[in-house]
Amino acid sequence: MNSSAAISDEEIVDLESNDTILMFDSDYMDILLNMSGSTSDEMIDHRVIADIVKSVNLYCIPFIVLAGIIGNSLSLLVFTCSHLKRVSSSVYLSALSITDTGLLVMIFIVWLESVNVSTYHKNGWCQLVEYMSHVCAFLSVWFIISFTVERYIAIFHPGRSQEMCTTKRSIGVVILMVFIGCSGYLSIIWTVHAQKFGRFYMCIALPQYRHLLTGVATANVVLNLIVPIVAIAVLNMLITQKIAAFYNTKTFIENEVHGRRERNTSYRTQITVTRILLIVSSVYLMLNMPFYCIQLHLFMMNHVKDTWTPSPSESLWRCLFQIVHYVSFSIKFYLYTLYSTRFRYSLKGLFTKYKFIWSKRMDSTIRRRRSPTTERDTFAMMEFY
Repeated sequence: MNSSAAISDEEIVDLESNDTILMFDSDYMDILLNMSGSTSDEMIDHRVIADIVKSVNLYCIPFIVLAGIIGNSLSLLVFTCSHLKRVSSSVYLSALSITDTGLLVMIFIVWLESVNVSTYHKNGWCQLVEYMSHVCAFLSVWFIISFTVERYIAIFHPGRSQEMCTTKRSIGVVILMVFIGCSGYLSIIWTVHAQKFGRFYMCIALPQYRHLLTGVATANVVLNLIVPIVAIAVLNMLITQKIAAFYNTKTFIENEVHGRRERNTSYRTQITVTRILLIVSSVYLMLNMPFYCIQLHLFMMNHVKDTWTPSPSESLWRCLFQIVHYVSFSIKFYLYTLYSTRFRYSLKGLFTKYKFIWSKRMDSTIRRRRSPTTERDTFAMMEFY
């Protein structure tokens, strides 16, 4: 049965005007190919590529989600239970671990559709997944911007870092971001629903709220794509230049000669922390840039031409770049481990600590089991005899 026969032009526009983060699944790809105006030869080529993208999605998403949840959980443990919890940046990184994990869970719920576990395309789950995915994506990118700004202050204004880069201030920023994210996307809860397209169900916007969601989509593109790309790119360039200048031998010698050894040591610590976070934000930018660019292209074309729909090749590239985009939410723990000595030391310390506590409890349990009798057992034996 050809599902495109049951899909009207109006429904096609509704589908493509839907601003969602987690749209990729097998049903969505089939609809895009069926509604294409390509020739038969082009359709065959597109279906071959689509099958490849589906296979990548089917086998890579569970690995990305599992690796991300494990890594983010360990990161959260390190940043909240080790000596790193006293560092203000750890507040942002702890919150980032939570939001990344939440988004990975939402991605997994959508992925379940690929193995015929229908959850995402049911009312209730549809609204929950869309709302949580938008909120977590917003918070994730703005937590990265927050610690990047903090590192900028620590490097360019070291005299004010003790006043501005504090744990208390970081907690306040995180709470403010959570409030903005949770309240800003509330409209998604009542403006999306599960709609049938031929023999498929898709989670899309209700037609009567299209104008409202157009505004939300525009704000989402500005706040989640354009501003983050520009802010992270500019701040990273400035920070990189400052770090490069610091490691210049002449600058280092001049600092030592002027008797600022103690201040220089403190500044070197700030440089070390900043270098690690610079790597994290730069990798995030590189992994997301392809997806952000094609999302921006699709968004602009959709709003310039009312009846425009993307070609199958554009949709396939979007789906492929989206999988790369997912990696950015699961890779941070491995970046911390690879590039940060302090993080590895803290992680090892936590395992040693919990291993010691577990060993003490086991030894205590074994000693109790090996003791000849308890006082209660003694009285019982005396009474028996």
